[in-house]
Amino acid sequence: MADQSVKMWLMLIVMVMVGAVTGQRTENCDMTASPEAPNVMVDVHCNCMQRLAQMDLKISKLTINQTGCSQTGLELNWPDLESMVAPRTLVLEGAEVFFARRSRPATPWTPSIKSVIFLRCHLQVLPSHAFRGMKYLEEIRFEGGSIGIVKSTAFSALPELKKVEIENATVNLIESRAFTDLPAFKDLFIVHSTLKEVETQAVSLSKPSQDGETTRCPDVNHNSLDNGSVMDEVIGRELTTVGNLSLPEYGNRVLLFKNNIEIMSPAAIKADTFGFLVVGGNYIGRLATEAFNMQLYSECEISAALFVGNIFGRLDSSALAGLRGRDGMAYQTFIALSNNTFLSVLQQGFMLHPSMVIFSVEENRFACTCGKFEWILGNDEATDLQRDLEKELALEGLCLDGTKLVSFTSSCDDESISTNSPTAPTLPPLTPSPSSAPRSSISVVTGVIAMVVRRALH
Repeated sequence: MADQSVKMWLMLIVMVMVGAVTGQRTENCDMTASPEAPNVMVDVHCNCMQRLAQMDLKISKLTINQTGCSQTGLELNWPDLESMVAPRTLVLEGAEVFFARRSRPATPWTPSIKSVIFLRCHLQVLPSHAFRGMKYLEEIRFEGGSIGIVKSTAFSALPELKKVEIENATVNLIESRAFTDLPAFKDLFIVHSTLKEVETQAVSLSKPSQDGETTRCPDVNHNSLDNGSVMDEVIGRELTTVGNLSLPEYGNRVLLFKNNIEIMSPAAIKADTFGFLVVGGNYIGRLATEAFNMQLYSECEISAALFVGNIFGRLDSSALAGLRGRDGMAYQTFIALSNNTFLSVLQQGFMLHPSMVIFSVEENRFACTCGKFEWILGNDEATDLQRDLEKELALEGLCLDGTKLVSFTSSCDDESISTNSPTAPTLPPLTPSPSSAPRSSISVVTGVIAMVVRRALH
């Protein structure tokens, strides 16, 4: 039975239609003129489909909805799908998705798909080279549902892939080098999701050589930063429960927003292709040493790492030290730490790379216990930048009960501060909430980005 259910994608039964298609219907499919090109292309919506036959139609969007069907399994075989149907956008809804094991197609085929969207789908495994051969694929989106394991090279060798979005989903493991060899990649957005473990170099991306080409910067209006809500700009659709968040207008971005993340391993994101890292409203159980090993830069405006409204269970030594700017760039690289909660910080937890510029350090809170503030003392190897950051964190920081951090530490004797080794506390369950911070993380992020850009460029 299992084999029969997973093979159903090999041939989705759809009767070939001729003549006018607007409003026509087959046994399980509706067809309407596509808004993209109503006189030329159609959108096809099918329910509980099991087999695929050749369609002599130009399809803009093909939607397969398996919600509530007796068999929800779909096996994806990209050569067969694109040869028979050739849609520009494929939407799979409510399906248990499997991938054909054929390593290479038996015959050449002409790719067509530019966007793949998984709505409330469940994938036990997103295998290596899951989208092999899809040379025009630009966007992959997972909304709802779950992924057990994202295997190494799952997102790999896709020359036009620009964006991957994961929203309201659960992912157990993202393996090392899951994202690699993506020369056109621009944006990685993970929003309202649960990630149990992100392995070392799960994202491993390097900027391809431009062979001496000069980057042409657009005429960015730095005085106007209101480019809509985060979901309009980032996800591309309206989700009113998120609120408004202005983002940089230019430059590649990593956005981690309101997620539960158990472990960000050392160098979990290793890349020199992004200009902005925005980490807002997350619960992160452990941020390991150089978890973000990222050279941030943008040829056309500032670059920045923004940590706003997060709860960190444990900040390992040198957790932020992997963030750095690029030498010789016209604009500086900033870091902001605002409205975060730190339950445990190991010594040198706030070490920074010398190329970073401290922008904002305000309203951060700490679990205050004498003997767990070795990070404030620094050490002989501490740079002036690290000492400056530690000083600002201590002066501006608060305990969880609202006591000023300076007042609390002054009540601890030197021996109790320095002799006890900091250890990770028992972490609370992953229950981030907008109410866990004094101010909305959305409003703080918006203000930080706006101020960073305006102060840096004026």
